[in-house]
Amino acid sequence: MYAGEFNEFKTLNTYNNLKNETPEAIAGTLFKIAEMAYEPSYALSGIDTALIDEMLNKEISPIKIASKFKKELRPVVFSYIASKQVNIVPEGFPLINVNPYKRDELAFAFKYKDMMGIKKLNVNEAKDYEGSAFFSFVFDNALKYGFRVLGVKPEPIKLEGRGLNKFLSFKPKTIEEMYGYYLACKELVFNKKAAWLPFPSPIMLVKAYPDLKVRRR
Repeated sequence: MYAGEFNEFKTLNTYNNLKNETPEAIAGTLFKIAEMAYEPSYALSGIDTALIDEMLNKEISPIKIASKFKKELRPVVFSYIASKQVNIVPEGFPLINVNPYKRDELAFAFKYKDMMGIKKLNVNEAKDYEGSAFFSFVFDNALKYGFRVLGVKPEPIKLEGRGLNKFLSFKPKTIEEMYGYYLACKELVFNKKAAWLPFPSPIMLVKAYPDLKVRRR
């Protein structure tokens, strides 16, 4: 399901036959994977998250914070700032039993019923930003599949405003609202009304690293 290490970041090393697992445990494990992928998504992207946290604690405005970084990295900066204020990863679910699975690559391979997601990265050749792209892909997809495994019915969410304020105009609390918020955000990016998301996603990296091939869906 998910395995490997990249620099100091360790992942949930597991390989399971999901046929014998409950939807709650599968979803809970996917949410845990998303949670673990969050930090390296930003830490490997080229921004200084410790510096941003320090400036946020001093109540420095997001615009001023973003100005400290090169223009191409600002979508990542805004994404990180927004992600600190909006939580869309559900908690409190059980986990599947972890079977240790060692390999020389980072790999996310998920197959359950009609759902399937696969992403691999050779850690011996990858650059940091490629690691960021991998982990942010994993965050995005693990979260999506977690909602789908549970059969969550998304609450329709309408985001209003511009830029950062648009994503902060609604803060989800229930799992239905979290899924609805996730879909509303993804729709904005798909329609090219946003260049980043308020959670890790490879789309935030494309301006800084144009060699990355990223889908908007």
